[in-house]
Amino acid sequence: MAQSANSNDPRALRSREAIVTALREEIRAGRPVTISSIADSASVSRVTFYNNFNGLEEAAWLAIAADLHALLDQDVEERDLGTPPPEVGVDSLRRIIDMLRDNHELTRLANAYRDDTGLPGIAAVLLTIVREFRLLFGDPEAPDAEAENIYIASGLHGVFQVAVENGEDSASIARTAFGLLPGWMQNPNQTGD
Repeated sequence: MAQSANSNDPRALRSREAIVTALREEIRAGRPVTISSIADSASVSRVTFYNNFNGLEEAAWLAIAADLHALLDQDVEERDLGTPPPEVGVDSLRRIIDMLRDNHELTRLANAYRDDTGLPGIAAVLLTIVREFRLLFGDPEAPDAEAENIYIASGLHGVFQVAVENGEDSASIARTAFGLLPGWMQNPNQTGD
């Protein structure tokens, strides 16, 4: 991420939010997306854009990351309300597929971004979410936990990429993907609190 992108300065946070919002709006409107067009739409300079992001791909990655984290929060809330984990899990996977499909161009841009994990953009976000999920519901000290986290994130990324590109029923794909997850994810015990 660009140097000031990690800043908690309220001005930097507002600029990043304005840039991501402008990116979403420009893509939804079907307009050509350039750094200049996004900066203009966000009412920031190109310098401000580059102070916050290395490129459009990183801005798209942040947008998708925010959406995926919101879906994880929704998943946790539903579990806290007593919804059976398998039902929540399948529905969460379906919502992710639908969100990625609804944001196809943003998804494409986000996947072009590479962070320090070396995984394709959305796979890197999924890795973060799998780690968080493991902290909440799994055993973070399990042998080879990080290798399994990477395997899960990479596998889900592959399933999601295929799902975004084809028109198959997202609920059916979600049920199949859920069946491929390890047992601790299918029927987790809440260890956080």
